[in-house]
Amino acid sequence: MKLSVNCIPCLINQAVTQAKFHLDDEEQQFALVEKVMKELLSAERRCAPCVAQKIQRVLRESLQNPDPYKAQKTFYNKEMLKLEEAFQKAVAAVSADPLEQGLRLAVAGNIIDFGPYHDLSPEKVLKVVQETVKKDYKKRDAYKIKGKIKQGPETSLSGG
Repeated sequence: MKLSVNCIPCLINQAVTQAKFHLDDEEQQFALVEKVMKELLSAERRCAPCVAQKIQRVLRESLQNPDPYKAQKTFYNKEMLKLEEAFQKAVAAVSADPLEQGLRLAVAGNIIDFGPYHDLSPEKVLKVVQETVKKDYKKRDAYKIKGKIKQGPETSLSGG
């Protein structure tokens, strides 16, 4: 997947968010965001995930933190577990198939991920889940995935 111009604000926003979360000094915040912007300017645009990986490396190294998102992930994981029953009801209303339910929740999770949303309220998350699970996905995609899963535990799935 090529890097899109639409990816750039999100990547910079991740840098700004992490700089503000981890650094009190505004000059240090600017310095970190500048490093990320320089990395973006020099990045190969052929591979968006590769660019995102480089940005994350810059953040980890600059912050001297192997997991700069750990505190946020821990907090949001606890918050999302509080919504587990609501998620289950939302997907059960759309499909009785547990695999299809899981796939729909996985899609919602990818939409919610910390890329586009940095300020997640439980209400916003629940709304995204409810909207996503109601979308009309092609049944054949779920059947393809079921077939791949039956091939064995070493099967990997990717979009495209």
